[in-house]
Amino acid sequence: MVSIRPPKLRVPKPKIPKIPRQLQLKKFQPRAKPLSATMVERSWWNLFSNATEQAFEEMGQEIVEHIRNVILTQSPPAGIHWPPLSPVTVRKKGHSMILYDTGALVDSFKYEVFKSGRYVYLKIFTTIPYAPIHEFGGYTGRNLSTYIPARPFFFPTIHDYMVEHFGPQWQELFIVKHFGPRGQELQGESEIE
Repeated sequence: MVSIRPPKLRVPKPKIPKIPRQLQLKKFQPRAKPLSATMVERSWWNLFSNATEQAFEEMGQEIVEHIRNVILTQSPPAGIHWPPLSPVTVRKKGHSMILYDTGALVDSFKYEVFKSGRYVYLKIFTTIPYAPIHEFGGYTGRNLSTYIPARPFFFPTIHDYMVEHFGPQWQELFIVKHFGPRGQELQGESEIE
């Protein structure tokens, strides 16, 4: 058996142009730190956290718009029936739109996305003090003499949105907290179910 050696090829070295002295950098050595597990974990967490923030921004916009539409189109959330306004209220307002008078309630819904520790929060809220009485019903006015029936629009609308986008088990994906008119956390009956 005869072996044939390939001929040696000579490749000329590329000519590197000289850099003018003004543009030359002094010896540049990056300060390299070893990449630790916590640094990797944090960088991955920041990527996830930023994506979550963007998703929550979109969700906040959509949910607020959904709540506004429920009131403006007078279409209660699925499975909810709003009692009609009393004739006295219709006469005072000049129309029979439920949950709408000046538009202040509709325009008051806002959302906020913020980070705290390792969690990203989406807070949906209204600054109108009379919104809870319409949501939960109850007595109001002088000497608590006027009864306003519950016309739920806030929590059921959020629930419908979440079921539509994440399925019926959406509460397993998110930590949900509900707060009442004085900032107290609501438990039990008032939770979205």
